Amino acid sequence: MKNIIKFELKRVTKSTITWTIALIAIGGFYISVFPMYHENMKEIKEMLSQMPEALLAAFGMDPNMIFALSGFLGFVIGFLALAAVIQALNLGIVVFSRENKAKANAFLYTRPLSRNRIYTAKLITVLTAIVATNIVLIPTLYISGLMASSEGVELSSFLLVVGTIGIMQLCFGSIGMLVGSAVTKMRSIVGTSLGIAFGFYGIGMLYTFTGEDKFKLLSPFKYFDYERIYTLGHYEVQYLFIIAAIILGCVIGSYVLVNRKDVPEC
Repeated sequence: MKNIIKFELKRVTKSTITWTIALIAIGGFYISVFPMYHENMKEIKEMLSQMPEALLAAFGMDPNMIFALSGFLGFVIGFLALAAVIQALNLGIVVFSRENKAKANAFLYTRPLSRNRIYTAKLITVLTAIVATNIVLIPTLYISGLMASSEGVELSSFLLVVGTIGIMQLCFGSIGMLVGSAVTKMRSIVGTSLGIAFGFYGIGMLYTFTGEDKFKLLSPFKYFDYERIYTLGHYEVQYLFIIAAIILGCVIGSYVLVNRKDVPEC
């Protein structure tokens, strides 16, 4: 099994590094702009006051919060989470559908390893890539925050807010695993990942515009209220349970699909 893990990790290393650099670049750029927002507070407030409240809420821009680093960081994480989710979806689908696409299932599943071990190796690969991304991303964003704010950064609140990225990646990475295990023919993995991510993001936007709870329940993007996290110092437990249920359901579903998958005749 170790050889499969090494092999799978080698195949996703390049894309993981690329995505991590991209996430750091996006987050670092937005945080570096914070001093400009703070210095031009009056002008930007006037500009924001002319925009519809629903539109500001859709992009996480609270005029009363965005001029503090805590509120601005929530705005940044909203965009960063979308990119991170696309990475996780793509990772899960790639790792669990690569043999389907290459028509190599017959070779893989007739190796002297059980399907359980093959599945476990792939699961470990996805988890390792997500953890590695966050190990590099979180300290980098923290340093960027320290450089951008003269008031410093409250570490525990920062970790809670930025930690939502990793939680979202685990959630959508598991969805990617399920999709990769279920779909035998996929024209574009990137296109599928983008479609799923923007689909859930769009549902979250519907919640912002309508305020209907059914849309919030359908979109993990709305499970974390960054202003509330900073104020109260914790997540909303019910949404953590929902995310845990999604992850568990997708992991079990992909496990069942991998073990029941037919091996095509050569």
